[in-house]
Amino acid sequence: MRERDDEKPRLPPSLNRRSPAAAKDRAERDARLVLVENAMRKLPRRDPRRWDRIPGLAPVFEDTYRQVQKQKQPATWRTIDGELSKMGQLSGHFLEHIQAMHSDTFEVLIAASGAAGAGEMTRLQLYAFLANVIELAQQAIISHDKTKRPKGGRPPDLLAVAMTKTALFVYKEYTGKKGGRHYDTYGGKERDSVRSTFLHDIFEIYGIKASAIARNRPTRMGKNRG
Repeated sequence: MRERDDEKPRLPPSLNRRSPAAAKDRAERDARLVLVENAMRKLPRRDPRRWDRIPGLAPVFEDTYRQVQKQKQPATWRTIDGELSKMGQLSGHFLEHIQAMHSDTFEVLIAASGAAGAGEMTRLQLYAFLANVIELAQQAIISHDKTKRPKGGRPPDLLAVAMTKTALFVYKEYTGKKGGRHYDTYGGKERDSVRSTFLHDIFEIYGIKASAIARNRPTRMGKNRG
């Protein structure tokens, strides 16, 4: 006798391996893969009779995406300077708030500090603590200002760099060609080539804001950026 679906034993939610977050990630991954495959179908094929290379090459982009997501994007000089400044400003505002606080309110705060096992804190001790935080932030800003700003502007976009390498690899493997730039000598400007259009599609799928045309340009060493 065939067992009905509603009679089959089911795992409780706590033991279910597929969490809502994992299911959402899977759905987003599958949606990106569909878009990547559509972008690849626009390319000239090495063998016009074969489409079966697309499913084998498309997941390479997801592998690259996951690897980059595990890396930490370096902070810019401006970001560090701004966060230190904000730290000092917020500590100063908080100190002003404590100074203007009603004594009864502060008594509640003292009682809470004792209940938390930190020992009762006097108003003077809290002033000293916040003053130290402000001084620490100011010293950090002075020290950071003495460091040289990195040349070349912002740190490289790790995802743009990695996806450019992957896209150029897939382009060559799928089309059998290296591709290149397309410069309109009559118009006096660079235009989209087949390869840069493919790179633009990949950037758009993965939310990369870098210029695909710029990334498609070769460097002085004859290699593409990234």
